[in-house]
Amino acid sequence: MRESPPELDRLLGEFPPEVRDLVRRCREAILGVMPEAAERVYRGWHGVGFHHPAAGYVCAVFPADDHARVGFEHGHLLHDPERMLTGTGKQVRYLVVTDWNERVAEALDDFVSQAIELR
Repeated sequence: MRESPPELDRLLGEFPPEVRDLVRRCREAILGVMPEAAERVYRGWHGVGFHHPAAGYVCAVFPADDHARVGFEHGHLLHDPERMLTGTGKQVRYLVVTDWNERVAEALDDFVSQAIELR
């Protein structure tokens, strides 16, 4: 796995170790699906975005006090039979990650793959 950007390490320094771990696991899962993705730390948004070369902006990970959220730009179009995604806006949906487990890892892989295919 490639090194995280120094800006991400600085951003995560503001959060508890458990949240830092969740964000790093989400990042690894996202990059596992799209290793060619460009990462960009958004200090104003307090998150890190992932851009696919062909699909463009796909998702971002946002640390919070006790969880991480993975936001999908076009999450309203993702197939989500287990209703794991949250959000009521017209477009963006979030996967809220409070602990890392196989179900979360599989869902994240699936959602990232779907998001790339949508574009």
